[in-house]
Amino acid sequence: MTMKFSPSVEKNPDKNRLCNLLSIFWVVQMSFSLRYAFLISVLTFICLETPRLAAARLPQDEVDALNLITKKMGANGWNFNADSCGEYLPHVQLTDPDRNVTCDCEFANNTCHITSLKFKRFSLAGELPPELVQLRYLVSIDLSYNELGGSIPSQWASLQLKMIALLANRLSGNIPSYLGNFTSLAY
Repeated sequence: MTMKFSPSVEKNPDKNRLCNLLSIFWVVQMSFSLRYAFLISVLTFICLETPRLAAARLPQDEVDALNLITKKMGANGWNFNADSCGEYLPHVQLTDPDRNVTCDCEFANNTCHITSLKFKRFSLAGELPPELVQLRYLVSIDLSYNELGGSIPSQWASLQLKMIALLANRLSGNIPSYLGNFTSLAY
């Protein structure tokens, strides 16, 4: 099961207040109407469940790989850490840059692993990083609408990628024959 989550509740006192208000609202709402009880219950559960999920962390080797990967793609000033799961850059319009790190946090010892990367519309002018192979659990990448050069690295074929999106980049060369080695690729 893949899960996204936000930074820890301790770092966000507004979220604590929201959770408390939702709990109070839930009690009041139950006395007036059962129609919204399910929705309020779900929202309350999410607030209560967040601290457990927020404690899960990325292994340092994946953090280091993610920082190296983004640097090779030309993303200056991006700095990821063990709490980067679920990190996203909110956008208002469809044409805004889109950055999202999705993780699976169903592993032992409260460990997460990166399963999906989306770095879209940043005009990144670096190269497609062969170092993606260091993210062994990666199944989806979307690097669309950048200015990334080169061709798809042959190393990527060792991953169990199901989706690769590279639309509107500056890829060069012929379509590589090793694309046939991407046995799990569906898109």
